[in-house]
Amino acid sequence: MSPGHQSAGGSLKSPGITRQQVLALIALTLMWGINWPMMKVAVHELPPLYLRGLTMFLGACWLMLYFRYRGLRLWPDSPREWRDIVLLGIPNIFILHTVSILGIVSLSSGRAAILSYVFPVWTVVFGVVFMGQQLNKRVVIAVIAALLGIGLLISHELTALQGKPIGVMWMEIGAISWAIGTLWMRRIRFTLPVQSLSVWMMMISSPLIVLLAMATETWPSWDVSPMAWGALFYSV
Repeated sequence: MSPGHQSAGGSLKSPGITRQQVLALIALTLMWGINWPMMKVAVHELPPLYLRGLTMFLGACWLMLYFRYRGLRLWPDSPREWRDIVLLGIPNIFILHTVSILGIVSLSSGRAAILSYVFPVWTVVFGVVFMGQQLNKRVVIAVIAALLGIGLLISHELTALQGKPIGVMWMEIGAISWAIGTLWMRRIRFTLPVQSLSVWMMMISSPLIVLLAMATETWPSWDVSPMAWGALFYSV
């Protein structure tokens, strides 16, 4: 019996989906949602790119230690895998996380989070236009539902968004970059575990973000409030 076909008594019926995966998705959604206002708190007192580069690097170090403890293979075993890490890391991590933190500076955390929900829509559009993916009825309904949901969420804030075009632009660049990276990830075949792939994409991107911060921002004093420190650690 597969994990998704467990007996009655409240178990999940969908093939391939376990209760543990659903609970993990719920936890991820809550933590991801809370992270937006946390980042907004932090960027009030810290330069956004330095903040992003630091939290990403520390988060990657923590994940590397954890995955090493779990016994996962961490080191890429070929130049091709290193190439794939770079190719996937640029749109999925470097561009996305750089522009999204800049978007949060210009927008409220709620508006930035809502705009981020268009990420999957761009994935569908690019997949159909450039990669020949099938646009079936189910996909069309899903895209329309997503756009209607986004429209309802921001309908009373359109004037505010129009007054912050830079923030909207940053978020949409991030959405497009993430969509491209997601489609590339579907096409590239790698033997490295996806957890290790994520760690290396973060490890490579974090110093690039710090270099960008050094070129565009002043070095932070780190004399910030306990709330900002808490937001920083939460982001890590």
